[in-house]
Amino acid sequence: AIVLGVVAGADPDDPATYQSIGKSYKDYTPFLKKNGLKGARIGVLRNYFGANPEVDQSVNAAIKDMQKQGAVIVDSLKIPQDLIDVSGKIYSTISDLEFKWQLEDYFKTRGNALPFKTLSDIISDAEKNNLPLNANVLGRLETAEAAGGLQDPYYQATLKYGPESFRRVIDQLLKDNDLDAVVFPTSGCTAQPLPGVNDASYKCGQAPGSSNLASLSGYPSISVPTGFGSDGLPISISFLSEAFSEPILIKLAYSYEQATHHRKPPKFLK
Repeated sequence: AIVLGVVAGADPDDPATYQSIGKSYKDYTPFLKKNGLKGARIGVLRNYFGANPEVDQSVNAAIKDMQKQGAVIVDSLKIPQDLIDVSGKIYSTISDLEFKWQLEDYFKTRGNALPFKTLSDIISDAEKNNLPLNANVLGRLETAEAAGGLQDPYYQATLKYGPESFRRVIDQLLKDNDLDAVVFPTSGCTAQPLPGVNDASYKCGQAPGSSNLASLSGYPSISVPTGFGSDGLPISISFLSEAFSEPILIKLAYSYEQATHHRKPPKFLK
């Protein structure tokens, strides 16, 4: 909440932030309310459960804890499957193409302080010097390099209609069910092993990634620990709501956090 008060607001170099004028705060700490869950209406997005029983159990326990704190739970809500099916394509179309050009814009602000001017420079340097880049990372960079320009018609259409579709669905869910926020597992499974590392104990079934909800809608989300799996890795629940609902999300998340205190200092696990 303290950091958010520092970074929120309008940035002259980023016109998109002008939307926040009159809607952001210099100090978000007054919204840290221990009784923030009392009377709150919270929806549960069930699309994002089912990949791992331990995660489901932990998040379901968190939902029950919210009820004990006075929250009204509206269960069994879902994001339309057809939107989930195209969410990965929407995300990659926007992020891969923009990354190349935004990175180049950033390099321009650094002058001669860095040896790179373009994404292509980084890829060439990595290949020339055999840098230990993960193959998936290098592949993602090469995909971004091959992406078109910012006037690409498919990108422009995706940018216009993709995020708009997510906002419309989320807004409708909140309105139809009179909700303050929706909740879901931050990740359907605990953290996966690094590429090339074999961990027989790691189990993860199929469930859509929930991070797209916030990144594609542009809506705020906050994540709070709900406990730990048998592998010792943390499990979290995410709260999400409409644009500029940070005060509400902070209130709800803080209330749950203070009622449960699941967070423990991280350890360096083998």
